[in-house]
Amino acid sequence: MDIDLGRLRSRSQNYDLLAQLLCTGFDAKLVPILRFSPRYQRSLEGREVEELEELHEHLFDDDFSVFSGVFLDPEGRSSGPLEGRLRQNLVSIDALPADREVEPDSLIEQVALLARLVGCEVEGWENERPEEWQSFHRAQGLILHQHLMPWLPPWTVALILQDQAPYRVLAEELWHCAFTHFSELHPGCGIDERPFPVVDHGVAPLHQSDMGNSQVAEYLVRPFYSGWYLSRSDLLKLAEAVNVSLPLGARQSMMLELLNAADRKHLVSALMQRVRLWEQGYDDLRAPRQVSTWRERLAVTRRLVDALHLRT
Repeated sequence: MDIDLGRLRSRSQNYDLLAQLLCTGFDAKLVPILRFSPRYQRSLEGREVEELEELHEHLFDDDFSVFSGVFLDPEGRSSGPLEGRLRQNLVSIDALPADREVEPDSLIEQVALLARLVGCEVEGWENERPEEWQSFHRAQGLILHQHLMPWLPPWTVALILQDQAPYRVLAEELWHCAFTHFSELHPGCGIDERPFPVVDHGVAPLHQSDMGNSQVAEYLVRPFYSGWYLSRSDLLKLAEAVNVSLPLGARQSMMLELLNAADRKHLVSALMQRVRLWEQGYDDLRAPRQVSTWRERLAVTRRLVDALHLRT
């Protein structure tokens, strides 16, 4: 089969840069380099490194720790029902030594690992060792299909909707790199034939007649169930739209305060506007199969929001 090694090297370098950005943000080391990048240049205009470092801390530590506690499954793990399985899966296809202690469950670790695996595939091609490049190729497919792509759509849309230009570009770049890579996986790896491992989110709360504001608030701020992400910034904007003074705090408590204090008609209207933004965000990814599960969850959230005015 024909292979473009230059393209693979570029992909490995791109993953490596993305992993650094996810880990450290737009810091003093990376910003001078990125100012020469056609993709990042405009988003960094007029931005000082100190401002960007504060923004990264706000988004990823205080408000947007999407892969380390508030975003996906109830335990905050990115691998959902496959939690703890990535290491075993890599060992099973001889892509990782059995005695190595590693469990790359976070987004940063997975992107960094993809950078290394693509680089190793290049070495396998250069050394004319098909057993090497095939093994590393399969490992890439496993990570993308079972551990990254199922969770990447809501993460991408959430970060884009934070309306911060550098991180919009970061989210778009990671999505483009991972989705293109995923789409180009060689059929021989067999990974793309397996179903996406995103478990049932359960809509039982919608059928509970005694579901109170606390349960509604918990549902709405859990992206694993609701299919969207409301940051604290989003919640403050909602409060402003419905003329409610909202103290900054945990997202669930802020959502509960909105449910308790806001006029329901105005709150439903504001939340519906947010639902439409998310629906458009998923559509803009142009990946129907990858977003289908999350669109279904968002549809449930739309019904729940629409019925809020019936609750007392």
